[in-house]
Amino acid sequence: MAGKTGEAALQEKLEQIRLDYLSLVGKIKSENVKAAADLENKFLKDEEEFKARQERERREFEFRLSREREEFRQKQKREKSISDREASERLKQAEDFIDNVKSPSGNDRPRIAPINIGNELECPVCFTEMKPPVHIWQCAQGHPVCQPCKSRPEVRHCPTCRQRIVGRATLVEKIAAQIFSTKDKSGSTEESATHPDTSPISSPEPSFRPRLPTYFLSLRQGTRIGNEDFSLNSLREA
Repeated sequence: MAGKTGEAALQEKLEQIRLDYLSLVGKIKSENVKAAADLENKFLKDEEEFKARQERERREFEFRLSREREEFRQKQKREKSISDREASERLKQAEDFIDNVKSPSGNDRPRIAPINIGNELECPVCFTEMKPPVHIWQCAQGHPVCQPCKSRPEVRHCPTCRQRIVGRATLVEKIAAQIFSTKDKSGSTEESATHPDTSPISSPEPSFRPRLPTYFLSLRQGTRIGNEDFSLNSLREA
């Protein structure tokens, strides 16, 4: 009887231990499920915060990009305005010069004095006068070079500022044509005026002399127009 009682007590203790173990396992499973749910919620929250931070940084980046783009456009507008104004001033000077050369001198001004331009219309490469019909080319800064030198393979950039040669200098060609035409006419007029058979008395000193614009005077004086160096020395040193 006593043996059976001890065995029953042992079985009861083992059953209690089994029940406690099962309770512990259930508790651990419940805690694991709760931890997994908390971790999932944390992942969702972190993902939402990451997306919100990305969206905020994207908006800030786009705003900064838009502001820099607008500043760049405004800078381009200012530079274009300055360039157009300087080009307009140079064109106005050249047109005024051409108008002065073409303007009549009147009855009391029988002839126009020859224009002394020195070496201002010499090519900076070959140092020959760029007379018509020679085509004149220019770089982005307006420095001239004659067609034969521009066609030479070693002359790939402007000999003055080393920038790319962009196209024909048609305005300079017109000025050169007017200047050399005026020089030829003035030379023939002087020759006939001083000939002993036609004019034994020398003609008086002319009262009209065309004024060279700053665009050409700067070549002799060594001054600068805007950011351009038009001095004759700079052309010869190039």
